[in-house]
Amino acid sequence: MELYSLRKTDTPGAYIITKFNADLEVESSYLLTHDECACPRGRHRTCRHRIMLGVFKQHKHIGDGWFLDYHTRQWLEPSTNHDYEPEIAPEQEQSTVEPVLPSSVAPASPAVPVSGAPKRKTLGLRGL
Repeated sequence: MELYSLRKTDTPGAYIITKFNADLEVESSYLLTHDECACPRGRHRTCRHRIMLGVFKQHKHIGDGWFLDYHTRQWLEPSTNHDYEPEIAPEQEQSTVEPVLPSSVAPASPAVPVSGAPKRKTLGLRGL
């Protein structure tokens, strides 16, 4: 299960997409725009993160804590037992994954408040 969440940065048009495992542990984070992504495929014409950016925008799930399961195209609502960003245990603090910045995007602060969440939706293949 590959869960993704998306949040805005202070830089207009720039977002941070974060990949979580089934235990909601961060696996990776990348800074991206509509045209660029800091992921390994970011230098190609497109990557899965830029495709998902459109899906997150279409379903208005930017910074609201909802997760997109990339493979099933299902939206998973945020857990009521956790904040939007998972807590980091003291022993994990030093291994925190930091987003890699594309060359054309300035660093930004990603603080975004959590808002109310709509109903669960399932996307067909046309959603991506």
